[in-house]
Amino acid sequence: MKKSVFKTGAFSVISVKKENLTCEFILNDGFDFGVKKSQAYHFHSTYEVHIAITGKLHIFIDDRDCFLEQGSVCVIPPNSFHYVFADDEAKRISFRFNFFSDSPLLSEHLMRFQSFFKSIDKCFVTKNTDIYERYVSGAVNALLTSRPDYMIADPLFLALSELAFSEPKRILVNEMENSEPCSSLMFENIDAFFNLNYDRAVTVNDLSEYLSFSNRHTERIMKKLFSISFSEMLNKKRLVTARLLIRITDEPLNKIAEICGYNDYVYFSKKFKSLFGFSPREYRLIN
Repeated sequence: MKKSVFKTGAFSVISVKKENLTCEFILNDGFDFGVKKSQAYHFHSTYEVHIAITGKLHIFIDDRDCFLEQGSVCVIPPNSFHYVFADDEAKRISFRFNFFSDSPLLSEHLMRFQSFFKSIDKCFVTKNTDIYERYVSGAVNALLTSRPDYMIADPLFLALSELAFSEPKRILVNEMENSEPCSSLMFENIDAFFNLNYDRAVTVNDLSEYLSFSNRHTERIMKKLFSISFSEMLNKKRLVTARLLIRITDEPLNKIAEICGYNDYVYFSKKFKSLFGFSPREYRLIN
């Protein structure tokens, strides 16, 4: 049986194929024992799943708070900015995934699976204690004991299927695909660049050097994967970060603008209102 595992930095990607549907799972360091620590306000271009194992998990997603009790599952869709609050009493298991089809010919089961996740435009939260106990704990144990990679990917795929169908289903026989998950790795690398550099005066040339591509090729990748330009992505990252700082800190608004890479407060305020419908001052007053 062919395996498909790619590692880079602090995460690994395991790819599994069911008929013509390929699902790529991105596992960060910490997947095997759960995570308690907080993360910076950030986004991914893949789906992200959080499962509350103990305590109450607090996640700020775009512009609303989400609380998960033990056994609850949250699916965050691509490009949703979020922040996971630190809580020593709360422990979570989380992973990201992406899926795509190399053919329009899918079984009815896989078409329903695909349709369910593509319909999530904000976030999806459900109480389902079986997800962790029945499936995800098996993937964690397989990773801890260095068992075959399909024994990690299959339980995660089963977990997603249960979310999509609200009841256990017998999934197609496993078939591993030996093709590089370039899309997910590229998503991760570009996400990392913007999360690290949104407060600096960076250009597409900086991203090109980071990826070791030409500017033209980098711009094509941005359009293909994100459907927006480099400057649009940079502005969105800066503005959503500013929105969080306005919400959770008492920093002066002009200081927040500077922290997020804007030297001109009037320009910052104009861009903020264009994206969110409120000026920075109005947003602070209502929050």
